[in-house]
Amino acid sequence: MTDIKQQELDFVNIGHPDGLNGLQRRLVHQLVRNEFPSYRTFARGGGEFMQVEKLDPEREAMVS
Repeated sequence: MTDIKQQELDFVNIGHPDGLNGLQRRLVHQLVRNEFPSYRTFARGGGEFMQVEKLDPEREAMVS
């Protein structure tokens, strides 16, 4: 079994036990967009948390 500390993850989740409100989601999105332009945010779990992922240019080209 692989230890989670040794495993490299492609994302990080940002959340709160009570969920994130609209302002908090917007602030996370703006912060990531401005300070980490090679990353992208997604609301997940019905707004309970945000997921931050590194951009994959190949995948983005396929979606566009």
